[in-house]
Amino acid sequence: MLVLGCELEAFTRFDNESLTTHNWIGGNLDAVGALTVIAHSNTIDHNLTLAGGGGGCDCDPQALVFGLPAYATFEDNTINGTYRGNRAVRLLIPDSLSHS
Repeated sequence: MLVLGCELEAFTRFDNESLTTHNWIGGNLDAVGALTVIAHSNTIDHNLTLAGGGGGCDCDPQALVFGLPAYATFEDNTINGTYRGNRAVRLLIPDSLSHS
């Protein structure tokens, strides 16, 4: 499970709801077999890969994800490489993907 970044309106921090982070990954973000990947307001300098993982084809609550369903979502990120994956991903605008 990866939760990286937060922003004011979409995904707030528990201890500071007014904070927007600006995390930077200087290489690739590779999530292999991850139950959940949530990324808000980040820069990924190279590629994003999601392979396998998730909670299956249902939306059943998962105890490891605070009772939420397993999912992957990316919002307000900059990805300076390509996206590769075999998982359905929620990419929300204004995500920018500089290569496809």
